[in-house]
Amino acid sequence: MMWHNSQGQQLLNKTITMNVSRQPLANVLQTIGRLGNFTFSYRSNILPADSLVTVSVTKKSVRQVLDQLLDGRCQYKETGGYIILQPKTVALNSGYLVSGYVVDGKTGIRIVNASVYERQQLISTLTNEQGYFKLRLRDRYPAPTLSISKELYADTLLKVTPGQDQELTVQITQVTHLLKPVVIKPGVEKNFLSRMFLSPKQMVQGLNISKFFAKQPYQFSIAPGLGSHGKLSTQVINKVSINLIGGYTAGVNGFELAGVFNIVKKDVKYAQFAGLFNVVGGKVLGVQVAGMHNNVLDSLSGAQIGGLSNMLKGKLNGVQIAGAYNRADGSADGAQLGGLLNVMKSNDFNGVQIAGGGNISEETTKGVQIGSLFNYAGNAHGTQISALANISKGDLKGVQIGLFNSAKGQHGVQVGLINVSDTSSGYSIGIFNIVRKGLHQVSVYSNEITHVNVAYKTGTRRLYSILFVGANVDFSQKAFTFGYGIGKEFQLAKSLALSGEFSSQTVYMGDWENPPTITRLQADIHYRLSKRVTLFGGPAFSIYEPKEIPAKAGYQAEFPGSYSAFQIGSIRAWVGWRVGISLF
Repeated sequence: MMWHNSQGQQLLNKTITMNVSRQPLANVLQTIGRLGNFTFSYRSNILPADSLVTVSVTKKSVRQVLDQLLDGRCQYKETGGYIILQPKTVALNSGYLVSGYVVDGKTGIRIVNASVYERQQLISTLTNEQGYFKLRLRDRYPAPTLSISKELYADTLLKVTPGQDQELTVQITQVTHLLKPVVIKPGVEKNFLSRMFLSPKQMVQGLNISKFFAKQPYQFSIAPGLGSHGKLSTQVINKVSINLIGGYTAGVNGFELAGVFNIVKKDVKYAQFAGLFNVVGGKVLGVQVAGMHNNVLDSLSGAQIGGLSNMLKGKLNGVQIAGAYNRADGSADGAQLGGLLNVMKSNDFNGVQIAGGGNISEETTKGVQIGSLFNYAGNAHGTQISALANISKGDLKGVQIGLFNSAKGQHGVQVGLINVSDTSSGYSIGIFNIVRKGLHQVSVYSNEITHVNVAYKTGTRRLYSILFVGANVDFSQKAFTFGYGIGKEFQLAKSLALSGEFSSQTVYMGDWENPPTITRLQADIHYRLSKRVTLFGGPAFSIYEPKEIPAKAGYQAEFPGSYSAFQIGSIRAWVGWRVGISLF
């Protein structure tokens, strides 16, 4: 004798084998009790105890044997070691019960968590640990058909007799034929928020039934599985969906509202609102608004507004607005506005990213990035503005404005304290302009202001920056200077070039409290002696505002000293010179 225990139905699920012919019903019940190690309890007036019955069963459940013997006249209740037989009372229009087992058609093993549902009535259940199911169907549907679905098994349909209780054994077959490989997108059941708010049975139901979907005008639910469509709400597309706490539906073709959350397997249009979050497995055409988070696993054409964050996998033609974080993995034509961070993993981003922290566009950005801390783009073909750093991993064909700017190929304009690029055909305006494959030059020269000067020039010949220092070697007329400038070089011939430079320098003459400044415009002719050595020299025009400070012993008192100068109001000006050598 073999039997399988099931929670709440241990005695009725025991399996027995027996073969009796024309025996009183009371004796047969005693035999069944002895085989199953339990006792029947019933009133003598509800059964014809002396009627002769014949039964021959092999490895059938006690429930199935009783259904055969009693022909549906009794209902069964377990308590302790007893099975109590009671007369069945069926209320008007209460429906009828269809129950039974789902088994593997090849091995006969009972299958756990198989979905059993009726498509017209939108009634469903899952088999328990013993593969047992129970559905109460409504009388008003004349031709009910059960559908049985399970991952890795072929869907099975079974017509049932309407209007009467019955117990069935349904065999389903594993899918064994090979299919060409396909990429399976993760559904809402895999989403971390869905896993927090859905029970394992609800997620299994959603995974089992992947091909059947119904359409209804409306649905109302308190929580997933507790609503007008019951446990089959995951397969219903509604025009209007109202969820007191939260809902778990197949789709929305109109409007959805929830006090806490909405979880939708397929598509949503045209509006969705939730107090806490929205999760959509398909496409959204319209507007999502949530107090905390919106997540679209396919694509969005419209707008997302999340109190904390918005995430979507694909196309965005509208707007994302979040208190902290926005992320879109597809092509976008709209704008992202995030309190902390915006991330766009797109092939071609044409919109605007504005964030309190930073913006990231991993491929080409043709729009504008504005971030308090940083902006990053694969290729920046628009504008990057930040207080700290702008980075274009590839080419820059727009403008970067920030403390630090970096691009691989600089074909636009960089404005910042430090500008860095590998190559440049544009303009870098800053204190430090570093072009790795551009101009790197050290110049040593003398002029009418200081005897010895050293300058470092970096950038491109189109526009380069200059950092320089100088000093007088006459210890009785000491002077030290340092400054910054910009310059541009024009190639006249193979070995001949002309440069123009503008600079400003501070001069130390023994007093740091009020040092004078000299502004200088310089023109030089450059003659290349070899690949790495150039001689240069030319005239310069300087202006200088004298400071009324007492002369310091050992330091030069005034500029340009003995050199001829003229006054323009309070400004002293003169034409000077420079001559030196440059090393590349």
